[in-house]
Amino acid sequence: MLQIGKSFEAELSECTDGDTAVFTINGKEYKTRFLYIDTPESTRMKEAFGPEAAQYTCSFLKQGDITLELAVAAYSINTIAFLPGFG
Repeated sequence: MLQIGKSFEAELSECTDGDTAVFTINGKEYKTRFLYIDTPESTRMKEAFGPEAAQYTCSFLKQGDITLELAVAAYSINTIAFLPGFG
């Protein structure tokens, strides 16, 4: 079980948009919302610069190792919130 305040090594499973992605942590997938990062929407609703924000975030996430710190246990149904820590 993931604990608030702890850091976890993560592997990118799926890019969602500019401020959300799916990561595998300890063999389990977690839909993740990045705290303090807000980008235009690019999934259901397409906002100006949403696709560009999603593309930028996805390319950034693929560049190296990822460490995430759990900040909130449940942001919304099936989504947890992490402070991003990309190393």
